[in-house]
Amino acid sequence: MRGWRYPTSDSPRIRVRDLLHHVGGFVTDDPWGDRQQPISPADFTAMIKAGVPWGRPQQAAMEYSNFGYALLGRIVTNTSGMPFDRYIQQKLMLPLGMTSSGYEFRDVHPTKRAVGYRWENERWVEEPTMAHGEFGAMGGIYVTAGDYARWLSFLLSAWPPRDGPETGPVNRSTVRQLAQGLNFVASRKRIGGPVGDQCEWAQAYAMGLNSIRDCTLGLTLSHGGGFPGYGSFMVLVPDRRAAVFVLTNRTYSGPSEPAWASLLAIDRQGMIPPQPRVVAPILETFQTAVHAAYKAGKLTPLDGKLSMNFLMDHGAENWAAEFAKIRRQVGRCNLTEPLFSTGALSTSFRWNCERGKIDGQILLAPTNPPTLQALRMTLLQN
Repeated sequence: MRGWRYPTSDSPRIRVRDLLHHVGGFVTDDPWGDRQQPISPADFTAMIKAGVPWGRPQQAAMEYSNFGYALLGRIVTNTSGMPFDRYIQQKLMLPLGMTSSGYEFRDVHPTKRAVGYRWENERWVEEPTMAHGEFGAMGGIYVTAGDYARWLSFLLSAWPPRDGPETGPVNRSTVRQLAQGLNFVASRKRIGGPVGDQCEWAQAYAMGLNSIRDCTLGLTLSHGGGFPGYGSFMVLVPDRRAAVFVLTNRTYSGPSEPAWASLLAIDRQGMIPPQPRVVAPILETFQTAVHAAYKAGKLTPLDGKLSMNFLMDHGAENWAAEFAKIRRQVGRCNLTEPLFSTGALSTSFRWNCERGKIDGQILLAPTNPPTLQALRMTLLQN
């Protein structure tokens, strides 16, 4: 792009992924960008040719850019051979049954519209309905609650990764890329938690969604929409197969608080339990072997199952002494608790013993066949 350049000679060329992740170097432009919604293709082309000033070097930090997403719309138009709005409707919306959604809000009969307002001078003022244009690629669609539920259900259907036929308009693996946040990680206090909530989020911006690791829900994907006359917010919780969304008709209402609060309240009631974890049979095999070693007081039951580093990190005599020390304190243990796998080659376990409990972790090595590379055991006395 031409125009004023940020004064760094080593700024890289902008990639499509940079626009998706908002790291293209453009300045935050929410108020300005929203009002560009009706711009025509010819005027947008002129804007691109004239160039825009840069806010920072490319790929240096995440900075939200509606202009960047308008550029993505132009890329879709150029590569597909049809206007981006028509492409999205034909390739995504209609296959999902979203027949009451679109881009030109003025085509919707007035009796079926949610009129948008802003609060100004102590009264409600109706926002003018803007025409659809090139900046609609940043998120200028109208949608019904039913259609939006279909959209979120489709996104959730991408988890967990699995074999089997694809049933949506986009491959599941492609949808899951929406969760891959960049490494510009930030932290913040959880929104919508109960009084005294101490949860801190780690979050990064992915492709159109904030990827957040919540203390109880695990991976969550969220985004808020602000527009003259409207506001929205959505949260996906893939591990719980759950989603919450709020649609409002007030300018920049930002309804994230009620969305998060309702989701966390539902979770506290046990209404969205985690999906059952599939435990690889080899992890059960190794737990049985580890338990046999503990019972025998030596590593003999694990012969042939140890990776080359295992005895280099802690010798056999060390493990015999460790097993004896733990047995003196908690006695015999059983394997009645299910494993909590953290992957196909790693798991946490809990053993219930005569005078306490043992929490442990099994980590297998990437050998063929897998071998035990690390074992940790933590004593929990009654």
